[in-house]
Amino acid sequence: IWVCKAITSAWQYFIVANYTWILMEGLYLHNLVFLAFCADTSAITLYVVFGWGLPAVIVGLWIIIRILMEDTLCWTTHTNPSLFLIIRIPIMASLL
Repeated sequence: IWVCKAITSAWQYFIVANYTWILMEGLYLHNLVFLAFCADTSAITLYVVFGWGLPAVIVGLWIIIRILMEDTLCWTTHTNPSLFLIIRIPIMASLL
């Protein structure tokens, strides 16, 4: 059953990573347009770190909470839907 939980966790990671990369691309384009005269390529590294690292932190927190509070089945169902907000709130915030 741990394989199923690992696949579900990876699935959640890639969903959060998709939205985080949309946010990072938006920030990059914003800075490219509005900060055109300050060409700083070191910010690309920051975008990559946030693009892959922030989803890892979010999903890692979700995994820990899930293990401690609701370690049932394959983690595809939610008896306590508020625990799933750990993933949904950052996704919604990235879209704003």
